[in-house]
Amino acid sequence: NENLKLVITDNGTGFDTKKATESADKMYQGFGLTMMKERIELLGGRICIESAIGKGTKVSVEIPLSEKEEKTGND
Repeated sequence: NENLKLVITDNGTGFDTKKATESADKMYQGFGLTMMKERIELLGGRICIESAIGKGTKVSVEIPLSEKEEKTGND
């Protein structure tokens, strides 16, 4: 495959994802989620975080394993 796919799930207490990402600038609440998202995007990947209070959390990540070659017309 051309992508690395990673899925992590738990059956913990869960959290409100909207609240966590909106408050990322307040005393590190959600800061870890923001940093994960930024780093994955820098690698050309995607992250999806699904969580609900009392239902646990699922984090899905997909990252391309190789950089796509750009065509310059000089090949």
